[in-house]
Amino acid sequence: MIGVLGNDDVYNTLKNWYDGKSKGTQKIAVKKLTSAADASACALVYLSRNKSRDFEDLKTAISGKHVLTITDATTWALRQLCELQRSRRQAQV
Repeated sequence: MIGVLGNDDVYNTLKNWYDGKSKGTQKIAVKKLTSAADASACALVYLSRNKSRDFEDLKTAISGKHVLTITDATTWALRQLCELQRSRRQAQV
């Protein structure tokens, strides 16, 4: 499942292009997330700039899960995502 937290334009585009289509044997679903907690069921989450304040909640929701997170947020949020990835790699060692 692809989850979108924030930006309706991104959600609408992804929904129109991918929702209900198949990739191999899997059907793609696009869901508008109402909170970061909803992200735990997603394989990919788009976090829009206007929802960057929910980043910590998103990290908590996807902790221990393999979720690709994409954002258009500022450099601060990108650094946080990199730090999260670095922490995950260190935990696996």
